[in-house]
Amino acid sequence: MKHAIKILFFLFFTVGNVVFAQQIQTKVFKLKWIDNVDFELRKDWKISTSIVENNFLDANLNPTFSTSWKVNSNSVVINFSIKNVVYQQVEEFNTYTFGAVSSEVLIDLNIVKAVNTTLAVLNLKPLVKINNQIKRIVSFELDYTLGASKLNFQKNATVKNSVLAEGNWFKFAIDKSGVYKIDKDF
Repeated sequence: MKHAIKILFFLFFTVGNVVFAQQIQTKVFKLKWIDNVDFELRKDWKISTSIVENNFLDANLNPTFSTSWKVNSNSVVINFSIKNVVYQQVEEFNTYTFGAVSSEVLIDLNIVKAVNTTLAVLNLKPLVKINNQIKRIVSFELDYTLGASKLNFQKNATVKNSVLAEGNWFKFAIDKSGVYKIDKDF
């Protein structure tokens, strides 16, 4: 009888962990757009555009959206999707690169391990081409499922013969930011 109780307890514990460890979670995001932001790319080239607050432009000079939040240290992304996306027509003054805007929402969710914390990092391209017009995302909901990663107890590999193991090493102090040329005379 005791053996049967132990087996039942083990089954309930295992099934409960699997069910509760992989629940769908939902986060709601509202993007705050800032219009008429001026960027000086060179002395003779300035652009005026819109960006999402606390975010930047990508290589195509289109806005990006990135955010992060803390998750359990052994989490992995099982699945994710967005829903209830609300769009807004883009103003004419924006200088977006039309050819670099996708006709579908480009989104990516990853788990990143920092020094003492683990973060879920969401990256989104907030511009979408709909009916040959650019629209910007104002809000959306993210459904995601995180699971527990399988612990991997591999022994750390050591490098036995590295090109960095010998030679002279130098440390330089930098007075101000910029590009520095390090040549043989230096």
